Amino acid sequence: MRLSSPEARTVTLRLVKEIALSVADIRRQLFENEQPPFTSLRAAAAWIEEQAAAQPRQSRTAKERQTDAKRAAELVKRIRPHLLELGTHLGVNARVTTSIETLAYQRPRQAWVSRVAVELGDRPLHVLQAGVAAIAHATGFAEDAVTSHVLAGTQPELRAAQGRMSRHSGRLPDGRSITRSFATIEINVREVSYAALRQLYHQVRRAWKGPKTRGVTPRDDWLRTTVAKLGGLPPRQPWSKKFWERVYVAAREAGYEDANWRTSMMGYRRLLKKLAAAPQLARTRRRSRARN
Repeated sequence: MRLSSPEARTVTLRLVKEIALSVADIRRQLFENEQPPFTSLRAAAAWIEEQAAAQPRQSRTAKERQTDAKRAAELVKRIRPHLLELGTHLGVNARVTTSIETLAYQRPRQAWVSRVAVELGDRPLHVLQAGVAAIAHATGFAEDAVTSHVLAGTQPELRAAQGRMSRHSGRLPDGRSITRSFATIEINVREVSYAALRQLYHQVRRAWKGPKTRGVTPRDDWLRTTVAKLGGLPPRQPWSKKFWERVYVAAREAGYEDANWRTSMMGYRRLLKKLAAAPQLARTRRRSRARN
């Protein structure tokens, strides 16, 4: 969901010149050379994945990681009262936040962005991740494009405008967590036409809606009710001929033109797929019946 323009390409060239010193500094810290250390995205991705596998925590067993998590939780529990006291004295909201830092990077012939977890400290991936994140935040370049620029010398590109789908989770005062989705359209240059923005808007709308799902029909509603009246799906053989012949007979008596028991069974399977893809359909149908 991105748009490009001549102005965006001009701004890109200017930004690349402005970050040249920072990029050279990152390369010097990691490889003692200011030139791109790799000649291809494949080699750069291989180095990143090799460094990720060599991180101390990655080599620990699942049981050791579980023990680490418990110790961290206990430490946070001991620290929290002191943070509250500090916040009271300073008049600020002091809190402990825990998050996993990741490094975004590109792999050849892959349409999506790859990520690896980064352990904090004076380690190559953390040095790279911190520098990439700072450059991306300052310029508007995508983080994976900055990673490729640092390691392989590829040219990042600033889009004239771009749309993003995001999810945010927050904790309520009563302790419950809620998650919401939102879309952001970001304009990076002045000369973006209304037609281009409208195109981007429709792309965001399509991405937000997701694949279209047909609603629950009266036939679906009848089928679900009938299966429930017959005691629900048999736990051991839910798709047995004996059970679905009973559903088929009921369907014919209700006026539905099911050809045989398999027609009834496949209709119910399609209904289950609809409800799995869009659980709100079941709630909507129940509310509709209640109003009637």
